[in-house]
Amino acid sequence: KEHIHILDVGCGNGVQTTLLAKELPHAFITAIDNHEPFVQTTNITAKGLGLSDRVEAKCISMLEMPFDDQSFDLIWSEGAIDIAGFDNALRDWKRLLKPQGYLICSDLCWLLDNPSAEHKEFWMQESPGMDTVDNKIKQIEKNGYRYHSHFISPTTDWESYYLPLQKNLDAMSIKYKHNREAKQ
Repeated sequence: KEHIHILDVGCGNGVQTTLLAKELPHAFITAIDNHEPFVQTTNITAKGLGLSDRVEAKCISMLEMPFDDQSFDLIWSEGAIDIAGFDNALRDWKRLLKPQGYLICSDLCWLLDNPSAEHKEFWMQESPGMDTVDNKIKQIEKNGYRYHSHFISPTTDWESYYLPLQKNLDAMSIKYKHNREAKQ
């Protein structure tokens, strides 16, 4: 579709924002995050890639989005919908979609019927809305969306998150090896 309007909720440093802009050359993307340095990085990257005429990042909380009803053809939220709460976001963000609009998101889900008590306790603290895929689909339909499809991300996708994190931890361990407080 020509001239689609996309809202990227929880854009972080804008990696997916600029990818969407490259893949959808007629899209205008409003990317939001509540962390100003991420917003600045997204805008700088978009400018460097020649995308600033179609990508604008703003420092806005996903909990208080000031956009008019039916403003967007697509709402994209990669790894961030849990911040608002999956069910809350489905309910609250629906008004922002144009008729026939789409919401595409990723969220943590239980892939096992009976996770260990240790895992369940950890994830209930970190992500209290975590549930099974089947229950997420029920939430989608309960909130008036037409469920289309889903996929489970391969574990290798986490490497792009954990490998740089491990590299930074290793560097900090060396840098602060004599600092007791840093080790704690």
